[in-house]
Amino acid sequence: MKSVADNPYGANMLYAEFAAGEAAPVVELTSRFQTQDRATDWSKKVAADDDPAIVKMWTKSTDLIPTDGIVRETALEVTKGKTTDLEKVKAVYDWILANTYREPKVRGCGVGDIKTMLETKSFGGKCGDINGLFVGLVRSVGVPARDVYGIRVAPSAFGYKALGAGSANISKAQHCRAEVFLKRLRLGGDGSRRT
Repeated sequence: MKSVADNPYGANMLYAEFAAGEAAPVVELTSRFQTQDRATDWSKKVAADDDPAIVKMWTKSTDLIPTDGIVRETALEVTKGKTTDLEKVKAVYDWILANTYREPKVRGCGVGDIKTMLETKSFGGKCGDINGLFVGLVRSVGVPARDVYGIRVAPSAFGYKALGAGSANISKAQHCRAEVFLKRLRLGGDGSRRT
C-alpha cells in the first residue's frame, strides 16, 4: 500500500495491491479534513493569482474540455465586447445560467463532454457537465479556471441547499464546482477598477 499522485494535477490517492487469491481483501482509510466557508464580495477588491505556471496549467485544453473550435467560437460570442477577465467570467456565468439546466437522469456528476454539449445544443446535465462547460468557455478566452471535485460534508452556511450536505449520510454527496483565477485588480485614483 502506498500514497500516489496523478499527473499532472497532483491528486493524492491510496494505491493497494492484494495477493492473487486473497479471499477477503480489505483496506481501511481514514481521512481527516477541515472545511472552510468561501464567498466572494464582488464590491471589494478581488485577490487573484497571476502566477504564469497557474495560468498555463489552468488554460490548457483537455480531452473533455477543449478550448478551440466550437468551444472558443461560443466563448467569443458570449464575451463579445468584454475586456477584463471579471467581465468575461460574469458573461459566461450569465450564459450558463440562461442556457443550462440540471438533468436528474444523468448518472453521477455527468461526463463533462462540453464539445458534444455545444454541438448538440443539449445543455442538460449535472455538476460535472455544467461546471465543465463554464470552465472550458472561460479557459478558451484566456481566463484560468478549473473544476474541483469533492464531497459536500456539511449544510451550506449561506443557505444554498444544493451546495451543502443534505443529511449526515454523505455517501451520495459528491459535487463539482468551478474556480477561476482572476488577474489582480487595482483601484484607480477615482475608485474605478483597472486590470
